[in-house]
Amino acid sequence: MVDLTNGVELFKSALLGEAKAAYFYQLASELTDNDEARMLFLSMVDTEEDHTRQILEKISQTSFSAVFDAANWVREEASKVTVTLAADEEAKIRTGTLRDMLQMAINMENQAKEGYLSLHNMLVDEGLKAYCRDLARQEELHQQALTRLLDSLSMDPEDRPGL
Repeated sequence: MVDLTNGVELFKSALLGEAKAAYFYQLASELTDNDEARMLFLSMVDTEEDHTRQILEKISQTSFSAVFDAANWVREEASKVTVTLAADEEAKIRTGTLRDMLQMAINMENQAKEGYLSLHNMLVDEGLKAYCRDLARQEELHQQALTRLLDSLSMDPEDRPGL
């Protein structure tokens, strides 16, 4: 196993993943014609930005903060983030149902979870491994919440849990 240099690469990867997800959800909120999907995507932007704040807080509590200006790095890197959508993805976002959008968000959360688990497997430091497991668990909880919303679509709109 290869340990990432002082964990900084772990934090960069986590922060970049959150920035990309936030960018995607913001773009999707602007593209969709579905108001419920727009609300979903905007709430996911907030979720991803909250993840970024949590990771920045974690970094500030470690010795990595002495060698890694995470907040500045995020500002610089987030401004460079782009997401390229395939034509069919863009069409689905523009005209898809809320069910389609929830499934898309569930898939994004699953990818994030798998990314954190992959980082976990590359690390030697037990503290960093535990942090990756925690991040993966957070993504799994979001995935479960989105799945509950997806399942609730069979309910009358006024009985659904709020986005």
